[in-house]
Amino acid sequence: MATKMILTGDVNLMNVTDPAVPFARVEDEFRATEIVFCNLECCLYQPPGRHSLEHEGFFADPQVAGEALRSAGIHAVGLANNVNYGEAAIMASIARLDQLEIVHCGAGANRALARAPVILAHDGTRFGMLQRSSVYWPTNHEASEETAGIAVIRGHTAYQVPMHRSGPPANRPGIPPEILTWADPVYLRWLDEDIAALRGPAEVVVASFHWGLHREVLQYMTEIAHRAIDAGADLVIGHG
Repeated sequence: MATKMILTGDVNLMNVTDPAVPFARVEDEFRATEIVFCNLECCLYQPPGRHSLEHEGFFADPQVAGEALRSAGIHAVGLANNVNYGEAAIMASIARLDQLEIVHCGAGANRALARAPVILAHDGTRFGMLQRSSVYWPTNHEASEETAGIAVIRGHTAYQVPMHRSGPPANRPGIPPEILTWADPVYLRWLDEDIAALRGPAEVVVASFHWGLHREVLQYMTEIAHRAIDAGADLVIGHG
């Protein structure tokens, strides 16, 4: 028997006051689907009334937004993205998802938990999902061995003068540089390890990545996607 999956991009539930509204046009489709996975681009967290800029973020009412996810029939979410930020917000969001019995990946109390996948089963087939972000803040965002945060794949950027071009000559002031991007080899190795480990308990592996710049496909994105496939991913999805 075939299993139907829906893999969505960014889902942001900020400012939602009625849980029936966000998914009204797709709820029937979601509920007729065995596995629905989305990138949850907000924290289910209510910050203190008076809070510093350090605690600014994409926050959604945990009760309303949580009920919206549950009633729509969403089974799993990825949390590795640029707006799941701050230890208190991340841990509160995870606690709410656990309460709703919506499984999650991509963020956790430490690096190991953030890197951990989720597995859903249907009709004897197990589907494993993991998520990483290359779009994140440089401070207090990436999970470490001892601190909460998200699972990331670090990207690098370099700019070089296009000396190999014949025109316009590279000796002219104002020649725009070429932009080069690549993924950090240490993080790629971790991705290899995590996908290989997931291939055992799961027959189908989904690798989800939060990345990109506008609508461009950058070099590091292609590198990560190919690396995930070579490591054993059956499906690669991107959002950002």
